Amino acid sequence: MQLSPLTLRFIETHPGSAAAVLEKAPRADQAALVAALPPAVAARLIACLLPTVAAHCLKTIDPDAAAALVHRMPVDTAAALLGRLEENRRKQIVGRLKPASALPLRLLLRYPTGSVGSIVNPAAMTVRRQMRAGEVARRARRARRQLRKYLYVLDDEQRLIGTVDARACLLAGRDTEVDALMQTDPIALRARSSLVEIRDHAAWGRFDLLPVVDRSKHFLGVVRRADVAGALGLDAGQRDAGLADTLVSLADLYWQAMAALLAGAGGQVGENQHDQ
Repeated sequence: MQLSPLTLRFIETHPGSAAAVLEKAPRADQAALVAALPPAVAARLIACLLPTVAAHCLKTIDPDAAAALVHRMPVDTAAALLGRLEENRRKQIVGRLKPASALPLRLLLRYPTGSVGSIVNPAAMTVRRQMRAGEVARRARRARRQLRKYLYVLDDEQRLIGTVDARACLLAGRDTEVDALMQTDPIALRARSSLVEIRDHAAWGRFDLLPVVDRSKHFLGVVRRADVAGALGLDAGQRDAGLADTLVSLADLYWQAMAALLAGAGGQVGENQHDQ
């Protein structure tokens, strides 16, 4: 892919804006553009992309090119993205780094057995606060395997800053910004916490799954209550004691939203996350 000097300059000076544009492009074009950039520019751009898009690029481009990007990224940001890749691909990239860069990454990626980080599922839909409801709905159609009752709102450094009830996006006008719908200060688990420590977390009485963050609040994914119980070897009755799995379809959300309107509850669909 050939890039004009003007395009390159724009990406270099405005990586956040460039990321917002690139996120709307087809997946193949996203990876191709990242691969065509000088490593220093690509690293700044990929750090601004939504984690799902950034991880796809790292998964798709040449391993040497991916390592060159990771080398230029903050270690915690790089670890959060590499944690979304399959183990073999992650080893390919980290194995190409110099020891000084590889060591801190390996330490961050090595969540011990029995920790929340060891069972985290990165497949959760993330959005930005400035996105509009119409764009979120389009993304949901393309990321159905990641769609759950709640969407997770990240800032430009991939830190978790809020949640949005997916139904609220269906009921809101297409130009309504996520910022107007999201609930701030979401409950989140720390990746380094032990499973025993969070097994009886009070939030499990209201949620079937919870977001997981690292010590810098970078979003890593979600953990289901049933998976915590399973990892701890609890019996089937205890594993099933939580709420229904929150993996949902667009059709489910649509009918939930319509039911809320018919019941006169349209004003309540954006309820606080703590009231799930």
